[in-house]
Amino acid sequence: DMAGSCINHPLYDGKGRPVRVLVDGVVVHQSRATLHYEACIGIIRYFGHDDSAGKGVPPSFRRDFLGVTEDVRAGILYLTVLKKRAYGADARAAINGRKASRGGTIVPYDHLNSLVHKLLHAASLIVLGRQHLWHLKAALRVRNSLRCGGCILHQPALNELEWWIGRLDQPLEEGVPLASRSSFPSSGDPSVLDSYSDASREQKSASSSGLGAWCVI
Repeated sequence: DMAGSCINHPLYDGKGRPVRVLVDGVVVHQSRATLHYEACIGIIRYFGHDDSAGKGVPPSFRRDFLGVTEDVRAGILYLTVLKKRAYGADARAAINGRKASRGGTIVPYDHLNSLVHKLLHAASLIVLGRQHLWHLKAALRVRNSLRCGGCILHQPALNELEWWIGRLDQPLEEGVPLASRSSFPSSGDPSVLDSYSDASREQKSASSSGLGAWCVI
């Protein structure tokens, strides 16, 4: 799996003429993002690999990739609806597991281990998600006398699962912001600190030499 991003704008040849291509029987103005996408597919096929027809996502301002919706215009990332449903179903299966005779809920180790790793993935997209995995991760590490090799979830861990089920059931998740910005101040803006540095050291030309290493802000 791979994904990429680029600055998208219409392409022109060396004489300033629009680069036009045929797409589904229609002549369109070629864009840089589309060109890059087609080039990636071409390289994959050139080396004999399958590009998994039907799974590719053409250039877009909003796409689903590895269970994550990337919305460039809104500037956020959030878990896809299908992933939320799948993770929520796994969390319900764990919370409704067999009850232990001395209290707690028994969950097979493999099921809990898989669930915790899924929720760790979701935690990067759901605010406060990681803070609600402490007791679940602790339950994975605790040794017990169960012959089935399962894990026992006590109330703190069950409360974390309840929290996750509630968050995953929300139809609209706020997500997390992209690490990007849409505007940049100029170097002359009074609120901007400009740094000037020079690490060059010209032994034979003192007039053009830097000081070896210096920085002024």
